[in-house]
Amino acid sequence: MDQFFKKIINIIKFETTEQTDGKSSPVVTTGSIVFGVIVRTALIIIVSFFLVDYFDFRGNWWIVAVALWFLVAFPAYRRFKKFSEETDAFIEETLCGKCRYFDPTSKLCTVLDEHPTDNYIPCGGESWEPRQNL
Repeated sequence: MDQFFKKIINIIKFETTEQTDGKSSPVVTTGSIVFGVIVRTALIIIVSFFLVDYFDFRGNWWIVAVALWFLVAFPAYRRFKKFSEETDAFIEETLCGKCRYFDPTSKLCTVLDEHPTDNYIPCGGESWEPRQNL
């Protein structure tokens, strides 16, 4: 249960990978960034409901909009940009990145449903096929 909460906190904070047993599964993927945005937005909206009632901020709706921008949208944009750069570097530098079965949005080998890393190739190169450039 502790691992579950640690993973949720990593997603909310948009943090990167955890290494276990020589394999690494990315905490940050496109889906986890979107999930983090949804969770952060929900938290801000819930907190803003309480603050609006307590401090009577009904005329100051822009405070919530600014909070959504600086605490949700901008950090998610920066993390997605960093994720895209990391994925582009992974595609250029590794054998898995040049395989047709590699899914760059989740850094996943779609044949074996495992996450390749710089030091770990899920199939060992046996199922590798070149990506078709159309």
